[in-house]
Amino acid sequence: VSSVWWRRSWEEQGIDAGKYSRSLIEAALAHFDQFGDGPRPTREPGELSVVEEVVQRASSVTADAGIQGSSTLCVVHLDGHSATLAAANIGDSGFMLIRGGKVAYRSAQQEHSFGCPFQLGHHEAASPATDAQVCRIPVEPGDTVVLGSDGLFDNLSDADIADEATGMISQFAQEGKNRDKAMARKLANNLVERALTASLSRSRDTPFSKAATEELGLVYRGGKQDDITVVVGLFNEAVRVGLPP
Repeated sequence: VSSVWWRRSWEEQGIDAGKYSRSLIEAALAHFDQFGDGPRPTREPGELSVVEEVVQRASSVTADAGIQGSSTLCVVHLDGHSATLAAANIGDSGFMLIRGGKVAYRSAQQEHSFGCPFQLGHHEAASPATDAQVCRIPVEPGDTVVLGSDGLFDNLSDADIADEATGMISQFAQEGKNRDKAMARKLANNLVERALTASLSRSRDTPFSKAATEELGLVYRGGKQDDITVVVGLFNEAVRVGLPP
């Protein structure tokens, strides 16, 4: 997941703000694809994890291509072989792990100051890829992972997201349906729609309105209009193949 910031200023400079973030994702996917479903290569102590390697590779490929712009980036890998989740996140995009209807883990946001997130980019003020926060946590069958840009997390609370996921799982179970791609797709779409509705509200209490009120010393109500990207991953059972940790 990636999210563009400084969109207006980039547009004023004639820079396609989305091209940079798309390049990051394309480079990240290309690097992941090289592992395929083959044996897990051994990682020596001190070596970069796969997710760290992916973030750094995506950043360097985009820089080498001379693409201008800036973006946050969140890379998450669910490894069925070791039943673990590995993540590297830079900026205010992020993810949460939902287990048993509750938030079991939530990635932290990286900001220089309120509304000024860490970002990869071509300019001198950009954060280096090595600033990415990295984590590795165990997962269990039934876990749900929700990745999102700040357009999701600024407009829906962690509880809102967990409730939506839990309700979706319950609905599918009552209908005799499995946790599968159809459920993940429907949950992602529902979260986007709810976040969009909240972003357009001028009266709703949102994570952004609460943070703005606290940080800026003013009373602010409503959502924040921004790009909204959501990806949902379901961990159903361990498998025998996977990427290296």
